[in-house]
Amino acid sequence: MSSKNKDALRMYWEPDNTRSRCVSCGSSFSMIRRRHHCRQCGEIFCAECSPYKIPIKHLGYTKPVRVCKNCYDLEQEGISAKARLKDKLKTNVFEIVQSLNINHTYIENGDFSALFDKAENAKNKHDQVSATKALCFLSFEEKNHDGFILRDGLHKIARLLKLKKKKLRDNIGVIVLNLSMKKQYKEEIAKVVGFDPLIELLEDPNPKLQLLSLISLGDFASLAPAIADKVATSKVFETIFNKFPLSEIGHNDNLDRALTRLLAILSTADNGKIELKKKNPVALLLQLLQDQHVDVRLYAIEAIHNLCDFEVVRIQLTKSNGMKIFIDIATNQESWKLARYACRILAKLALHAPEEFVTFRGMNAIMSLLKSKDTEDNTLGVSTMSSLCMAIENVSTWMKPDILQILIELLKSNFPLVQRYALLVIANTACNDENRILLVCAGVLLPLTELINSTNEDVRMAATTARQLLSENGNITLPKATRLENSSNKV
Repeated sequence: MSSKNKDALRMYWEPDNTRSRCVSCGSSFSMIRRRHHCRQCGEIFCAECSPYKIPIKHLGYTKPVRVCKNCYDLEQEGISAKARLKDKLKTNVFEIVQSLNINHTYIENGDFSALFDKAENAKNKHDQVSATKALCFLSFEEKNHDGFILRDGLHKIARLLKLKKKKLRDNIGVIVLNLSMKKQYKEEIAKVVGFDPLIELLEDPNPKLQLLSLISLGDFASLAPAIADKVATSKVFETIFNKFPLSEIGHNDNLDRALTRLLAILSTADNGKIELKKKNPVALLLQLLQDQHVDVRLYAIEAIHNLCDFEVVRIQLTKSNGMKIFIDIATNQESWKLARYACRILAKLALHAPEEFVTFRGMNAIMSLLKSKDTEDNTLGVSTMSSLCMAIENVSTWMKPDILQILIELLKSNFPLVQRYALLVIANTACNDENRILLVCAGVLLPLTELINSTNEDVRMAATTARQLLSENGNITLPKATRLENSSNKV
């Protein structure tokens, strides 16, 4: 493979500098525990979590390459499903060819034009179905794919789909499914045939066909944003939300995995976000977020994170107890990536329910973003903190005993921005004697006194202001250390 092709394949890989831990087990990378990319999903794992090797033909990897366990399991299930489907559809091709008066030599040489002609033009409906059945069975063999593609097969398939005959369309859908195995054919398939045959297979009662269709649609969408947008503007979401209601989620691990993978991929495309938002996906994604498998939850939370750019989705999440759900995920050490996405989502939800956000200890999520080595996380943490400061600086929520303890924790944090925020809250709530007494009883004086000596000028000034407001009218006696600091300043 040329270096140019390698670079093109690696465009979807997660950059090395954004991951300090294995996505799967959370172990920190080091000189001994090295980073390894899964060639299928592009995420970064340690060697123990990505020991498998498979060919990924839809991405151009004809030889086995490294993949993670989740991608390996899904690939193996797809292979198994395709084998069982082929057995179920087992057909004596040459008997059909003979019954249709077609020279079998053409078929042996990969020329299926006569079969396509019979499927399209035979006056006998039975002959049409038989011809498409033979074509369907032939498409399971990869060696036959060139015979379909190179002899104008895609345009012939497109013409057959216009016949609007269900039995024909079912067989043609499986042909498209099989032809989509090779990356070099995918863009042409998307352009000439489209995705309706695969989407129709989602409605088939056979779960193997549903699984293979979901996998194939996900493979298409992962190739390029333009193709993902084309998938998204088809009937895919309408079919998914009709075929996979909440009652169907959780009964088939591989279907759940393929479904959430497709939703996550489509949510990264512009049209995908817009079209997915129209379907009110929050309930479905939250249901998938409770799956027992980490990779299903990762796909679900990634889709939610991408959709959080829309206000309507943020409102739906807030109404659906999303705040508590994501705070629980953010404090759970099961998956570092899950926690990271949860923190980002919480930052986007904070302004829709600021009091609830503080009550459920959402500030810890903001501090996690500030601790992150990722610049995007830091920026989001800073902007969220500043916006929260304006949103709830005068809210009486802070005077509740349990919330006051959170305020003390914020004062003791190591982040000047967080400390300044907490000091501003104190300054704004110390507007009357009752509030000042509550603040002092909660124990703000000791951390406040320490911040007066902060090396950060903004924090030091904010602490001084807050102290003055607390001691207004002489109602509050300041700690001795503060008085010494004042006298030394005068000197």
